[in-house]
Amino acid sequence: MTRILPPFRSTSALQTALALAMAVALPAQTPPSPTQRIATVEQQVLQALIGFARAAESAKLPSRARVAYETILEHYDLENPTARKGLGWKQVKGEWQAPAAGSLAADAAGPDQRKKVAEAWLLTSRKVAKLHRELGLALRDAGEPALSTMQLERALTFDPDDIAAHQALGHEQFEGFYGTAEQLAFVQRMRSMLEKAKELRAVEPEVKEVPDNKLPSTLQSVGLRFYGARSEHFEHWVVDSLPDAMACAQWAERAAALGTFLLGPDNPHLLRTSALRWCGCVRDDAQRDLVLEKAPTVRGKLTLEDAKLFGGLLFDSATGRASMSWHERETDADHSVATVTKRCLVGGRNVGFGEGLVHATTWMLCGTTLSYYCDLPKTQSGGAKLMPRDPKAWLTRLQDEIEAGTDYPLVQLARERADNFHESARIKSWSFMLWLLARHPDRWIKLLDKLSQPNMMPEDVTQIFATVMERDLGEIEDEWRAWARRGSRIGKASGFLE
Repeated sequence: MTRILPPFRSTSALQTALALAMAVALPAQTPPSPTQRIATVEQQVLQALIGFARAAESAKLPSRARVAYETILEHYDLENPTARKGLGWKQVKGEWQAPAAGSLAADAAGPDQRKKVAEAWLLTSRKVAKLHRELGLALRDAGEPALSTMQLERALTFDPDDIAAHQALGHEQFEGFYGTAEQLAFVQRMRSMLEKAKELRAVEPEVKEVPDNKLPSTLQSVGLRFYGARSEHFEHWVVDSLPDAMACAQWAERAAALGTFLLGPDNPHLLRTSALRWCGCVRDDAQRDLVLEKAPTVRGKLTLEDAKLFGGLLFDSATGRASMSWHERETDADHSVATVTKRCLVGGRNVGFGEGLVHATTWMLCGTTLSYYCDLPKTQSGGAKLMPRDPKAWLTRLQDEIEAGTDYPLVQLARERADNFHESARIKSWSFMLWLLARHPDRWIKLLDKLSQPNMMPEDVTQIFATVMERDLGEIEDEWRAWARRGSRIGKASGFLE
């Protein structure tokens, strides 16, 4: 009988059979554990951050590289030798020694180099965020919710605008902005502040003319024609113009109303309108000189020449504390709002943050930042090109400093002196106080109170922040930067950025 042979198998069929046999004969490969997955991604992140840091160093921007190195040590590899060396640490007899003060390289990058580094960081941060987000989603699908959450939150530290990470974390959205419950509350509070300011701009507080026979005795000997106006809380005397006096009183009332709103229902008493008995205003240097000569009470213990260095003075009049200033009509609104904020709300509280509060209220109500109470010494600022008193220019400079890692440290701002107030401190204080008013509406005034202690050291400032805010100072500063940085979605959602 003829033997029937099996049919000839094609090559692909043979390969399939062999694969099936191997699958039966060999054990299946074990998928990587969550720990292994995390280690793999963290290694990729570490390499991306080192690559960026080296690019920043090559572009003569070592301060930006150091931010990346600090991130590596804090979150990925505490002993990483590349990061430690990049931060100036040296190994001596097997032990790491911290760099000496002032030994780190300074930035020498030009505008084009800074721009390229900023673009490189944008690409790097998005790449790192994607790595963390994809790992977070994979861990979620693998039944590891706690580890998943950690990775998704890390993704948002690098790219706060990663919508997929927000959605995976269950974050809600407000008018297209995704965020945590705290972030949404912040956005809505900031919006409410700006809406309140807009509402107050449209209000016409009641103001009455004050008769000439009520002119304060301090001004009677000056020999200029003053017109007086009285609102609910304030009295203004302005040279040559009743409408100007009435407008100043109205702006003062708007400032008081905004201050009461910012303090909240539990603290309206902290706005002390009684701190100002009356305010006077003249328009030019000749009128200023006449006031200072004929009414020496205004300048107090200052010499005539020293008094001329200021834009205005606070002094004790026969009827109480009074303010005298000299400025152009175009700055009346800003100056009236600033005076109420400075004299009735800031008072004797922290100089650095108080100056920022003045700028925050004038910006909200008037859209300007014109009035200064703190400044650099005249000998230093006289020959230097002064920063324009324009909030748009301030924001551009602030965001440049954030990108370069050179924005003024909060720990130093809290200790800034009124007679040596740096420009970087001013723009940081302005923006930070806006953020603080909305982010911590129930704590900001407590913070300013505690920061009013004399002779604070950096460690004192750090401890006060931790006690009052119940948050780490570094964490607070990082959150502020994420809001104020160029292109920030939360900055735009809150109404601070365009």
